[in-house]
Amino acid sequence: MIKKRNRIVKKICSFAMIGAIVTSMAIPSLAAPREISKTYSGSFTSDWQKTYEDTMYYTKLTYGYNTSWINEDYAWAQGSFMTKDYNHNAYVRNDNGAHYGNSVDYRFVSKIEVRHKGSTITYKNQFNAK
Repeated sequence: MIKKRNRIVKKICSFAMIGAIVTSMAIPSLAAPREISKTYSGSFTSDWQKTYEDTMYYTKLTYGYNTSWINEDYAWAQGSFMTKDYNHNAYVRNDNGAHYGNSVDYRFVSKIEVRHKGSTITYKNQFNAK
């Protein structure tokens, strides 16, 4: 009788552990969205553009260097339905300092375009709870 009870207890504990593991795997998707941050050190002699998409939250950061009007560093940040509880903003850090785009809701694109200065530039899509 005791052996049978011990086996039942072991089975219950095993199922509880499996449930805890499965639940813990789902929790990251409920966490705050991840900031997207990209740093570029390279050529700033001609136009270039890169895009990074976060496949967990379906957010996007488009960033680059433009010579059309002035030499500028730029970042365009997009949210998604997965980030509807958060505002987001574009960010550029160069040798002129840190620059922030407007904080907007997930349906809009936050943009920041600033005069280029420096050889290493950081671009971000940042998230803040509403």
